[in-house]
Amino acid sequence: MIETLFPPGVVVVRAEPGMQDDPLHPAEASRLPRMSEKRRVEFVLGRACARRALARLGIHDFALRNDADRTPIWPEGVVGSLTHGVTANDTWKNEINTALGLFLTDGDIAAFQTALADAAAQYGN
Repeated sequence: MIETLFPPGVVVVRAEPGMQDDPLHPAEASRLPRMSEKRRVEFVLGRACARRALARLGIHDFALRNDADRTPIWPEGVVGSLTHGVTANDTWKNEINTALGLFLTDGDIAAFQTALADAAAQYGN
């Protein structure tokens, strides 16, 4: 359902049972020892969603690293967002699972932000 809220070119991946067991890229796994268990699960699920979305865009074996302020560093030409544990009304909660990857392949950040804002206005609070 949430996929219908975004224009063509946006890839949406929601966490599914078992994804927490997906292997991390070695460059991503090096961060795990410093995380609490709750944060570790969020991190692994977010990276699993990102990996699946990137694969749908034809990008494989990419380590999703973070910059100094923990913002994910996406591949060239990709805009993304990871969402963990969204708190909103029931309709929005049902559409956003534990982790969500949104990617826009044409690099149109304004259109991407507008789609997010429109979805939040319609379903969020």
